[in-house]
Amino acid sequence: MSRIDIGEVRHFLTILKQANAEARVWLLQLKQTVERYVQDDSLSGKAVEASKSYFEASYPPLIETILQAFDTSEALLAQYIQEFHSQVDPSPNARIDAVILGQAMEKVKSIRRKQEALQQSLSGSTAGLYEGRAQTLRLDFIEAVEQEKILEKYLQFEQSHTHFFEPLVELVQAAKRAVDVLQKQVHFNEETGTYTVAKTFAPAMKSLQDSLQKARGINPKLDEQLEDYEILAVVYKDNTGKDAVMWVLEKDGVRVQNTKLQKYIEQTGRYQDAEKYTIITLADLDIKKSPKRGKRVPII
Repeated sequence: MSRIDIGEVRHFLTILKQANAEARVWLLQLKQTVERYVQDDSLSGKAVEASKSYFEASYPPLIETILQAFDTSEALLAQYIQEFHSQVDPSPNARIDAVILGQAMEKVKSIRRKQEALQQSLSGSTAGLYEGRAQTLRLDFIEAVEQEKILEKYLQFEQSHTHFFEPLVELVQAAKRAVDVLQKQVHFNEETGTYTVAKTFAPAMKSLQDSLQKARGINPKLDEQLEDYEILAVVYKDNTGKDAVMWVLEKDGVRVQNTKLQKYIEQTGRYQDAEKYTIITLADLDIKKSPKRGKRVPII
């Protein structure tokens, strides 16, 4: 068991957003610099053309990957805070110490024993004398039970988020390393008119891509299994009026139940390539008709 201060998590998210915002400005400026370099006709020669081709092919997707890493890290941390509030404690600055709350469980047992002992010692003539003591025990018991309930909720939350921060921290660090490499290890050679890239550049970018996939929960093996199904992204309005997506797996025009893949697509659907799924409306699903195929689709 551990402790959590949701205020600290909020502060970390604020700092992360500020750092990412500053880096975003620089990355967009870098992207513009690369575009000007590629379009600069005053520079010529085989070395220059090779350099231009490299930057034109590699930099836009690399910058986009870093920006996606920023967005993903912020979204995941915000999701953690939202889930903590909905599942454990809605207080904006909630602090949970599992050790102290664990002691509350023992306190519940102790109060119960005292209540039982007091009840056994009471008689009709002495009940009034001990009413104050009994009331105190009742209030203590209610407070302890509430703490116990919070502990139970927190333990369930902690169990479901056991590996949450490891890939998130890894992603934040990988994004920082990638930005550092771009800032410090890419140099312009005035004599040749070309840019040179340090050997650590490629490993840093590979590390970022791997960390991004891991933080998003992308599993290549499960992605391969999804290829056997048609994936429908059903767009609808939730109870608050906001846009939401329900993911549906189909095979041969029939909705299928695959618990493992269903859970996976619900977790990673927003990160999947758009060509892997078909977007339909809830109305399309309600009338059991796929606009893409134009035939009836049984809903199981």
